[in-house]
Amino acid sequence: MKLALIIDHLSSDLAGTEGQVVKLIRGLGPAHQIDLVVLRDSEWLQSAKAALPCAVEVIGLGGITQRGFLPGIWRLVRFLRRRRPDVAHTFFPIANIVGVLGARLAGVRAVIASRRDYGHWITPGYLRATRFANHFLDGIVTNAPQVREFTERVEGVPRERIEVIYNGVDVEALRRPAPASALKEKLGIPAHHKVVTLVANYRPVKRHDTLLDAVALLRDSHPHLSLLFVGADNVGEPALQAVLAHASKLGLSERIHRAQATGDIADYLSISDIGVNCSQSEGLSNAIIEYLAAGVPCVVSDGGGNRDLIQDGVDGLRFPVGDHAALASQLARLLDDEELRTRCARAGLKKVRDEMALDIVIARFAKYYMAAAKLA
Repeated sequence: MKLALIIDHLSSDLAGTEGQVVKLIRGLGPAHQIDLVVLRDSEWLQSAKAALPCAVEVIGLGGITQRGFLPGIWRLVRFLRRRRPDVAHTFFPIANIVGVLGARLAGVRAVIASRRDYGHWITPGYLRATRFANHFLDGIVTNAPQVREFTERVEGVPRERIEVIYNGVDVEALRRPAPASALKEKLGIPAHHKVVTLVANYRPVKRHDTLLDAVALLRDSHPHLSLLFVGADNVGEPALQAVLAHASKLGLSERIHRAQATGDIADYLSISDIGVNCSQSEGLSNAIIEYLAAGVPCVVSDGGGNRDLIQDGVDGLRFPVGDHAALASQLARLLDDEELRTRCARAGLKKVRDEMALDIVIARFAKYYMAAAKLA
């Protein structure tokens, strides 16, 4: 099978969608011909592309109002005509429009798009353009049932044209035989403290403030509690300083420990007693999947794809979005009940192994692509 993966940009293999695309390339690369088509270049891609098991083509597409926009589309069409992939699969907003239309103009046999979140950033103009591009699709892959329902409702796409394939995770890579105690010491976390970890870049939608407000309520009842924030400030929507200011206002600055994982997230999760997701909106959270794969019990907001990942009281606990008092209550339940922590951790790990293990997800993508291109 010849496959073209078309994406707006690829600036990391750690971010959500970008990380999944890299895993897909590495999983399918040995058995199939893959072209990675990137609309905008990045420093990371230039340094990493030699190690990827695929050909890499950078289109250099400018903004829609720039002179290079239409020539960029033509470069994309010519490349796809020359390479003649059986399937083109697009990722991110621009590729889900421009990449879809370009692939169809190039005569690609099967054209697939992606939806991986709730589009809180969608403008009316983008939605109109997306609906137009959808006429030229053979299917859409979403990463959660809730995202499928959103896509069906907002974009008017028939359910039978939407496939759900969960994000994949290398379960064994996230398991540690023992906590990385030296890392805990390096971060300045007292050895006897329970650690509540939030893995998320600093963006308003991630709602770090909800967790801070919840921990403020637990200050007296759980004095031996530390917070670990793992993530980077966001370029487009920087929020780190606002988070730190809110922590200072609540008198929690000394309880916060910060880090940026660079391929060593398993070490941070090994010292985590509870994982948290507070997001206002999520597609399918890679952070939650990583918590589950690492055997970390979690408390997550009851929004979007989080409901697909966590069954309340079975493999984790949920709370209403933005309700810091409810989050504090759920955190206290887990902190005070070791049996509940163990039960949720075991159930979560089983769910990930059964449904989201990387080899299972890669096989599902291969089967879907083959069927879409009528190769199987």
